[in-house]
Amino acid sequence: MADQLAQEMIERGVSRGDRVVIFLNNCIEAVISIFGVLKAGAVFVMVNRATKVGKLAYILRDCRGTMLIADDKVHWGQLSRRLKRRIHGFEASLSVVRLKGHSQGDGPPSFGKRL
Repeated sequence: MADQLAQEMIERGVSRGDRVVIFLNNCIEAVISIFGVLKAGAVFVMVNRATKVGKLAYILRDCRGTMLIADDKVHWGQLSRRLKRRIHGFEASLSVVRLKGHSQGDGPPSFGKRL
């Protein structure tokens, strides 16, 4: 599963040394994401799902994150609007991907739609 995730990240433009922000709770998807990021040659930045949008935006800007990985439980429309207000050039500089969950028993995690 981590290999598939790594390949998908590479296909979406993640390269060696890029920072990928993992915005997940402690779950199997988080572990798979960590290994996927490492296999892609990138650096992972873990951010707890309880983190407020303002702090998440600060972390994304500060670490120059190129990808944000979260699950499908995030309210994507609201999160996207708030991040766009706080990060200039948000859509151009950050690939946002949501994982469809494994925890619910519906198969391995996979990439969902981009924001």
